[in-house]
Amino acid sequence: MSRTLIALVTAAWIAPLIGLACAYVYKSAPHGPTPGLTGGERTLGIAIGMFLIGVLSGLLTFAAITIGLRSYVPQSMYTAITVVDVLGILGWCVWGIMTAAASAQHDAPVYPGQRATLDVEIRAPKDRIHQRMSSIFFTSIGVGASNEVKHQELVRENGDFEILPVEVTVLTMHSWAIHLMYQDPRNSVWNYWFDLNLPDVPAGNVPWSDWIEPIIKSEYLPPDGITIRYRWTLTPEGETRVYRPKCS
Repeated sequence: MSRTLIALVTAAWIAPLIGLACAYVYKSAPHGPTPGLTGGERTLGIAIGMFLIGVLSGLLTFAAITIGLRSYVPQSMYTAITVVDVLGILGWCVWGIMTAAASAQHDAPVYPGQRATLDVEIRAPKDRIHQRMSSIFFTSIGVGASNEVKHQELVRENGDFEILPVEVTVLTMHSWAIHLMYQDPRNSVWNYWFDLNLPDVPAGNVPWSDWIEPIIKSEYLPPDGITIRYRWTLTPEGETRVYRPKCS
């Protein structure tokens, strides 16, 4: 294999690795206050910075490795470099397979003659409610596809909180989780992630859970007073379902 080809192959798998690493370091670094920007604008700015830093560092790495291997590395080392290349490319393949498996989706559980619904109640402090709850909270299955029906007419008070009932129809999914979005008064959207304790295929109706807090997860907000609870319900096909919230 020619020196140029080996140099290009080596650069092709190392450069993206360096680019991703630089972008991650930039994302993880403290960025300080950004007066005048909404949360969405700040997030977009960080994403653009990650893209530019990742691409630039990747291109510089590609050029440096290609020139360095062609010009300064003796021919006697190219066998060892080829072995490292094979291991590096295999590593990328394993990473790709694991990433795909981590986000793989499947159909939601199906019950012949029954319609399955994931009921979710969102509880938020009153000082976070700046307009109708159905206008500022949005619910979906964590990874997958789902439809939601929000019952603004059933919103109720619970001490210092308000509760919004939501019916979620799950179409496809990876695992049992809820992605909750909250829109603040400046129209910034904040994300919460809730893991649900449900079996892969519930055998039937599952009663209401306790109130649960969001988990600490990259790019999602930690617990800050917003909680949810949930249940899994089956309704006979053709029967009009009347949503009955939990009274507490």
